[in-house]
Amino acid sequence: MDDDSIKKGFIQYTNVKDISRYTEARTVNVVGVISGVGEVTSLWLRTGETKKKRTITIADNSELPNGMSIDICFWGSDATDRDF
Repeated sequence: MDDDSIKKGFIQYTNVKDISRYTEARTVNVVGVISGVGEVTSLWLRTGETKKKRTITIADNSELPNGMSIDICFWGSDATDRDF
């Protein structure tokens, strides 16, 4: 029996190929595989502080035959505390 008081969700997924079409900042949901995980690095900021950074690569099959990929950067504790 369906409970009509519970809202049904709808998630729209974007493939990696289509991300480049967006002209303004937005949040997107991507289905893919993590094809690469970089090392945690430290970057010097103009303020003289350092910030930790890690880049991961997500790939999908939206552009055949080789697929498409995009690099995602994680900063600060997100770069160091996540286990990829």
